Amino acid sequence: NSGGSGYTYVYDNVANSGNVTVSGGTLYFQGGTTLTNSSTGTTTVTGSGSTLYLQGLANSGALGVDTNGLVQLAGSFTTSGLGSFTTASGSTVQLSGTLNNASTTFSQAAGTALTLYGGTITGGNVTSASLALSTSGGTLDGTTVNGNLSVGSGQVVTLKNSAGATGTTTVN
Repeated sequence: NSGGSGYTYVYDNVANSGNVTVSGGTLYFQGGTTLTNSSTGTTTVTGSGSTLYLQGLANSGALGVDTNGLVQLAGSFTTSGLGSFTTASGSTVQLSGTLNNASTTFSQAAGTALTLYGGTITGGNVTSASLALSTSGGTLDGTTVNGNLSVGSGQVVTLKNSAGATGTTTVN
């Protein structure tokens, strides 16, 4: 989806060995489908109003989110399965699914909005200038946030198995 404001829905697995660019619209991988980036595959989300919605990802290539782009991780993921996953300042990553982050660190660029959108991060560390929640809340299960945690009005975060943050925790 490039240059528009529409939606494209994919209901089958996609193997990408070239370039997929989401610019000005939304690309949904629905119903348990998987985007597979080969070692030469690149997927980029760029510009305001651009969203990539993933329920499955096998990334041996590159996944990039530029300024004002949004990636929503809605399925079950492992940090290693995300592969080369880069974000730019001003981009957004929403986790509405589950991220198995055991024994590793999930890091984002400074200025990236990392939002638990009802999702769960299990284990390891999350490096983020600020981890935020939506009104859907979220769960940190044995996860240490190396940064700030902000819980706004009407938001809920569940901390399990010694989860917490090294920065400032703010409850409004």
